[in-house]
Amino acid sequence: MAGGKYFVQCAVNKNEFEKDLYNSLNTKSQIFQTMIFNLDASLRNSNSRRVFFGLKDLKKDYYLLTNGVNFISGANTISKEEKQQLVSQIAEVLGSFDNLETQILSDFDNKLIELEFNLTEQNYAEIHSFLTAFRLENLTASQQLNFTDFKTNYTNSLNVYSNNLEVKIEKLIRKREETGEIEVFLNDFQKISFHKDNQKKIERFGKLLERRLGLSKSALFFGLSGSSPYKAMQVSNGSIDLSQLGDQLNFEQLLPAYHIGLKHFFSNPERRVGISGKYSSVANTFLKLKDLPDISNPIKNFTALQAGFILGPLEVNYGLVQSNLGIDNLKLVSAKFDLFRSDVIAQKIGKLNYLNIFLTTDLLSNFQNDSYFQVGIGLNYNLIFNRTSRY
Repeated sequence: MAGGKYFVQCAVNKNEFEKDLYNSLNTKSQIFQTMIFNLDASLRNSNSRRVFFGLKDLKKDYYLLTNGVNFISGANTISKEEKQQLVSQIAEVLGSFDNLETQILSDFDNKLIELEFNLTEQNYAEIHSFLTAFRLENLTASQQLNFTDFKTNYTNSLNVYSNNLEVKIEKLIRKREETGEIEVFLNDFQKISFHKDNQKKIERFGKLLERRLGLSKSALFFGLSGSSPYKAMQVSNGSIDLSQLGDQLNFEQLLPAYHIGLKHFFSNPERRVGISGKYSSVANTFLKLKDLPDISNPIKNFTALQAGFILGPLEVNYGLVQSNLGIDNLKLVSAKFDLFRSDVIAQKIGKLNYLNIFLTTDLLSNFQNDSYFQVGIGLNYNLIFNRTSRY
């Protein structure tokens, strides 16, 4: 030990060591020559990337052969003929290495021109593929500087391109448009998935796209209706007489009502099979369609909370009534039939907010002595949500 360092001495048989080293150098030089031959063939096939990488791997053997042949030149146990043969053999393979390295340095200038062209054409994947295997060790100082400048330009250009592409994709997803344009942008973005966290963004885009372009299972609706005044129905022995009902209904004055509620569809929303719930408020005044005296009909100014089922264009609801009509235990049974749905006309059921126009009939009754009936027409605006990609 000296100066804080440890020294190790190893004693070997000199004759055996020199012979083993000679045999090892002879074998390595032959392998080295084969590798150089293969790399030279790759260069002729314009596979510069493999040559860059291969030369770097061979550099350690290059120095081993250079230092080893100097040691063998002074070996006493190796014949003069064997020394001369090994020296010539190693000189040849090292010369082949130097020649190939010179060609690579010359080829790099042409490769840089090709890379600049790819950058202009935004072929980032091609550039990335080259840069992944490329090393600076084989370049001159001037070439290293030019290469560093190119990498800076490449990185800046790729950042701008990636950010702009991301903005375009998110904008199209928000619009919920199933167009070929978004597929083109997604394919372009997939090509630069190697950049930063783009692979995670691609996965996020896929999930957003499924939800945004999927079918809606639920809707919040707001609407109003106008119906004929409620007409009393004859109840006899627990049964309702409907025979004269048509003669009693008129639409010269309408009773407005306002609605808000929720719909939820089971299975495929396009089948329109589900449940609904709504809150309705019936107005205290009538809308006159003709210049007539005010109707003294007392069945108005009440609210109802209902739930029911949806089966295609038909919806039936039943619920409790809150009123000051002086009639106990009133219930409201409503049935409506869609005449028009804008999403059906557009063939985009469950994909966009829609208007629906419907016919409605209401039965207000305590199912004992008091029953009243009306018919009308209404309009709802439906805000869809709860999208799913399942269907």
